[in-house]
Amino acid sequence: MFEYVGSGTSYFKLMYEESYRPQNLDIFARTYGSLNNQHDHKISLLYNAYTEKRTGPRIKEHYGKYLHRVHADSGGLQMITLGKTITDELKENVYANQAFNSDVAMCFDVIPVTVLSERSERLDLENRRFDPTKLEICARETGKNLRRQIDFFDEQNSSARPMLIAQGNDYDSYMTWTECILEELTSYHLSRIGGIAMGAAALGKGPLEDIKRAFYFTQLPIELESRHLHLLGVGSVYRMLPNIVFIQNGLYRDLQLSYDSTTHTSGVTQGRYYISGDRVLNGKYRSSDYQMTFTRAFDDSYRIVREDICELFPFMAEYNLQTFYNVLNMSARTYEERFGNIDPSIQIYIAYVSACIKNFMRHVERINNSKYELIDFAKGTDKNAFNFLYDVKNTADFNNWLRNVGNTIESEPYFKNFSKRLIKSPKIYFYDTGILCRLLDIKSPQELEFSSFRGAIFENWCVAETLKAYFHQGLQPGLYFWRDQKIEIDMIITLSANKGIAVECKSGLTPASDALNAPNELKRISKDQNFSPVAIFGGDTSQKRSNGELLAWTDFARALGKPDLGF
Repeated sequence: MFEYVGSGTSYFKLMYEESYRPQNLDIFARTYGSLNNQHDHKISLLYNAYTEKRTGPRIKEHYGKYLHRVHADSGGLQMITLGKTITDELKENVYANQAFNSDVAMCFDVIPVTVLSERSERLDLENRRFDPTKLEICARETGKNLRRQIDFFDEQNSSARPMLIAQGNDYDSYMTWTECILEELTSYHLSRIGGIAMGAAALGKGPLEDIKRAFYFTQLPIELESRHLHLLGVGSVYRMLPNIVFIQNGLYRDLQLSYDSTTHTSGVTQGRYYISGDRVLNGKYRSSDYQMTFTRAFDDSYRIVREDICELFPFMAEYNLQTFYNVLNMSARTYEERFGNIDPSIQIYIAYVSACIKNFMRHVERINNSKYELIDFAKGTDKNAFNFLYDVKNTADFNNWLRNVGNTIESEPYFKNFSKRLIKSPKIYFYDTGILCRLLDIKSPQELEFSSFRGAIFENWCVAETLKAYFHQGLQPGLYFWRDQKIEIDMIITLSANKGIAVECKSGLTPASDALNAPNELKRISKDQNFSPVAIFGGDTSQKRSNGELLAWTDFARALGKPDLGF
């Protein structure tokens, strides 16, 4: 069974004093509360124990009886964003709030990244780089935080169970992180943990990263009494597909899967509505993830949304279309001032959010009940990837899936934010240059030698061989490219948080005099990074120069088998 954890309670007007009037609590019970045990879901709420410290007691008092559980975030990210130093006193205050008001409490995780700007949010990967040198230190500090959190709960006779947040950038780092945390805990502390959340801040949140996290969870060297996986900030069915595949193929046997989201609670503010699947499938409003959007213009969108809400909660039909439109386009206090009653605003917001979530839960249920539905919902070439993901049952299967899931490699741009000129569109490479040549109708080495595609194919070969070298060593490659209005770097190989190789790929037998210009320019403008300028070329004799290294393709190939690729 799934657990939907709604966050952003302020978005659906739960914290007004008037929200606790009997008639408004009744609407909450008949909408959000009624979702419990529907569509293979439990329903819960989440609040932030630091920024919403008064919200926890109110949820517990007024809404707790309608909910499966109350979750509480630690607020550590918000403390950092606000420029606060996370002291023991601040943490103890958060623990106290969590102990008295929540059932599930997020721990204070210390994220192993280097921050590249003054302000960086949890999933802001442009301004963060994974720092392997910090991994063990951060993991042990997180373990100590978790231990103190459990001890504090016990001192207060609280039954709240902490949620361990696992961080990492690849398979090995997630495993190391978990092992370091375990060394800070006793078997008793381990028994008090309520579940695991797989953090994304050091890995990313693209489709492939979601798949990796979903699998890495199954391999963590930890056994908990509660087999509970929590997905952080997931408001899209698509992001849940890897987890649902592993539910269907038995890898997630007897697992409770919860996920939190503000995507649907903030729907009014963002002009989004997760509409009924049946209606969308047969109508013109179908869009990505079955989500429709609308503006402040009083058009037919409002009729569609109102009809859907009334279909799900017929008692909301007492509010006509004009009232519905007014409520969604002004604040609750403005509505009260203009019409003399705040209740319609509170009730329509609660029903709106609840209808969004109910439709989303229905969609999750349909996908979970049918492999065919899941594959049909997947996009383009992802259909093949998810179809083969069903065969993954162990690490060997997953490594095989990674190697063979497709013939193309998407190389991410190198996001460093020290130049606003950066172009962030991805580049696509072929894993097999033989297939690439066949598609270009290049049938022999002689044809390749004189082909106008020779330079691009040589670059493709350099990138693909580098990737294979990492895979053969059991490592996750950090490969990127750089392109702005002045320079382009074919390949950036990250070796650590502040060390890398800037590579130009030149197919000519003799390197041009300017072959190292672009790598050196990148080295100049990226002052916080130590880049080694390298140009790989098609000749036979490597050369070391004062401004970098000219590497013959044969020496490059030999270097690929060495640690750090020989650089």
